[in-house]
Amino acid sequence: MPPQGTTISGPPGGLLPVWRRHVARAGIVFLIIFIAALFGIFTRPVGFLAAVWPANAILLGLMLRWKGMAGPAGWVGAAAGYVLADCLTGSPLDVSLWMTVANMAGVAVGVLLLRRLTPAQLALTRSSGVVALAGTALAVATVGAGLGCQAEAVLFGRSPVEAFGNWFGADLLNVMAILPVILTMPERLGAPSVPPALPPRPERRRRPPILRPAETDPWRWAPAAALALSLLATVLVGGAGALTFPVPALLWCALRYRPFGTAVLVLVSALAMVLMVSAGHVHLAPAIPREDMISIRIGITLTALAPLTVVAVTASREELMGRLHHAATHDGLTGTLARAAFMEKARALTDRLAGEGRPAAVITVDADHFKRVNDNWGHPAGDRVLARLAGVMQASLRREDLLGRIGGEEFAVLLADVDGVEARRIAVRLLDAIRSVEVPLGPGDETYCGSASLGVALVTPDGTGLEAALAAADRAMYRAKQNGRNRVEMA
Repeated sequence: MPPQGTTISGPPGGLLPVWRRHVARAGIVFLIIFIAALFGIFTRPVGFLAAVWPANAILLGLMLRWKGMAGPAGWVGAAAGYVLADCLTGSPLDVSLWMTVANMAGVAVGVLLLRRLTPAQLALTRSSGVVALAGTALAVATVGAGLGCQAEAVLFGRSPVEAFGNWFGADLLNVMAILPVILTMPERLGAPSVPPALPPRPERRRRPPILRPAETDPWRWAPAAALALSLLATVLVGGAGALTFPVPALLWCALRYRPFGTAVLVLVSALAMVLMVSAGHVHLAPAIPREDMISIRIGITLTALAPLTVVAVTASREELMGRLHHAATHDGLTGTLARAAFMEKARALTDRLAGEGRPAAVITVDADHFKRVNDNWGHPAGDRVLARLAGVMQASLRREDLLGRIGGEEFAVLLADVDGVEARRIAVRLLDAIRSVEVPLGPGDETYCGSASLGVALVTPDGTGLEAALAAADRAMYRAKQNGRNRVEMA
């Protein structure tokens, strides 16, 4: 018997999966942060902080994109990863704990600031999202440097002001270079989905996450190649201005690639430059001492900010154009293609099929007794009926089929690569779906039970064209109405 006052909210084994989830999350975060921290430590020049410290930016990205990681288990796993990596590489435990607190405090500030953004801002498809990212990077770097500069001063024997500057510059660069890759990572690469800005379009093919839709030419990789050449020129030419060589190529990448692709190239460019400078491969002006890495890191950060802003503005503009195109080509009530868009797409498809000697078919669908619904229960009820009918028809069609609203209660369907038998089978499937529809019409028990008359006609490669086939399907549809409605007739 449980003690008095104890509440058991589930079966005895119900808590085990919860604990397993917490342990799994802690273990995943621990492993990722441990590896990232070790990588950063191994890039540390003698007497300096790490040239690249990805752990903070990765932890911030994990907690923003995978909400479950932001719980206590995630923080515990991260702390263990930081401390173990530092201790294994020779740092005293007290200094390691101090630096871990500084690292995690900066990440906590970043989570608090960025979790307030909208999904579009967080995905860096709004310029305001890039501004928020830059402000957050400043806050993360300031908090981390403010708390960790004393530990760095103890560890490397330098003044707190110099230690603050080194920590600040490193954190600022790492957040601005690494975090955008995680925030813009597409769902297909393992990141959780971001709510779409537009309704799904079944006729649209999935494309690689890096390229823009129009880019299928062999020159699509030219911006990335230009970036590689500019990085090579940075090493070969050298000088104080060498760090700006990649800027034009990065801006070109931002104009041609999607946010994720641009973020990846920005990361590669930033890491390459900071590692080349740290290793002495970029010959800067003799007057620039090694201690001025803070200035170099801030300069590289600003170099990264420009393409991220450009790609955000470009993505926002493309989304707006997509919304306008969707509104112009789709029926606002049913979500199907509007008449003009349906005819345009159908003509293009039938012309292509005819050129390849492949058949097609059209189906016209007219909702039975629809005028009675509008007259007796009003247009809002009629709108609900049309929207429901369109939904079940779209769900019953193949992905490549076209569905459009071509009149008040009349729809048309274009089917590719079907003969008469297959076209009739699809039409019967559509009618069965329509018959399953029940739409409440008013405050009482009145319900519209789905009913429609369908006409089917073939579009042949060497015979009937699209317009003639639609006219024949219309005649077959009216014959279905004359023969009792709620049926399919072949032309």
